[in-house]
Amino acid sequence: MLIQPFIENSINHGLFNLPYKGALILEIIRQQETLTIVIDDNGIGRKEAQQNMVVKNKHISRGMELVSERIQALNYIENIEINIEIIDKVNNAKQPEGTKIIMTIP
Repeated sequence: MLIQPFIENSINHGLFNLPYKGALILEIIRQQETLTIVIDDNGIGRKEAQQNMVVKNKHISRGMELVSERIQALNYIENIEINIEIIDKVNNAKQPEGTKIIMTIP
């Protein structure tokens, strides 16, 4: 339940309306005592996706908020620190080129 909302957002908001074939890469890397999950897409980016939702008057998803709440609870209950880094990818012309999520779980 931690990565599903990120993958769903990537597909529904970043890749769905692309005029070209989109790509979603999911990597799960175990290194000693750490699990790193990378979700990388070549979609329209978060800013444009948000603008599209406002223009289309679509429902605002609570997926990211729910993930944040789950992580806070896990961090407290398990006494760990799950970290999430969200990278808005851009090309050389500073145009959006997708989103990359890096989640680190001890």
